[in-house]
Amino acid sequence: MITKENVRHIIKENRDLLIDIKEKISLIQTTGNPLAHIKPLEYMKDYLNKNANVILYPSRAKGYGGLVCYRNNRFYIHINTAQPKVYENFMWAHEFYHYYFEREKIKDHSDRTFIDNSFLDEKERRPNLFASEILINHMVLEEKFKGIKQEYPNEYLGKQILHLIPSLEVPYKAIVIKLAQDELITEDQAEEVIDFNYKENLPFDFDQSYLKPSGVIKIDKLDQLIENAREFMNEDNINSFLESYKKNLELVTSFRRDVSEGL
Repeated sequence: MITKENVRHIIKENRDLLIDIKEKISLIQTTGNPLAHIKPLEYMKDYLNKNANVILYPSRAKGYGGLVCYRNNRFYIHINTAQPKVYENFMWAHEFYHYYFEREKIKDHSDRTFIDNSFLDEKERRPNLFASEILINHMVLEEKFKGIKQEYPNEYLGKQILHLIPSLEVPYKAIVIKLAQDELITEDQAEEVIDFNYKENLPFDFDQSYLKPSGVIKIDKLDQLIENAREFMNEDNINSFLESYKKNLELVTSFRRDVSEGL
């Protein structure tokens, strides 16, 4: 978890890694796909959906955002859709980094992509920084922040930063770190506002939908996977799997309803 005790360290680490990460983003933006420039999140979603088996599924596990794994000659990417939408967006970019730049390590089982408190894990700094850099355009951030300070000149800095979420659609703490990293606020200010309890202090004009989960359930290419399984599973095993899947789906559907109600 990012707190005032470690935020300066994270900002320093980000600056040390920034040249390498920006080179990787430039590599992606030279693919010729206009989405990579204009709507990078949509580009990454499209890319992963085309090249891997994407599973969108809500999970009750706290602190878990998603993972990339390799099983039976296939890459699987899970995104936890029970987390707030801004975190889900961030996780798409995070897991894209793992898949795009580290898939050979993952394929060889020499790397893992799910670690608790990933913001503090050295191996996860690069995908986290990549997600922040590709999703938060510096010029957009600078212009929007300037406008917000003019519109809400007397508001607490933490609340001013909150107003950036609808434009950037990424987590609050990611924005705080990016602002400090790009010297739009000082490190002292970042330390002051990083632990701000923003959920209890939302402005009246803040759209709360950005902090709610999507609850999406989608298993990419499920029919194809079942057909392929018929090569090494008998009909009874497949039917048993489908029955278990149906029961689990009913449980998750109930959980999804709870999530949509903010539980």
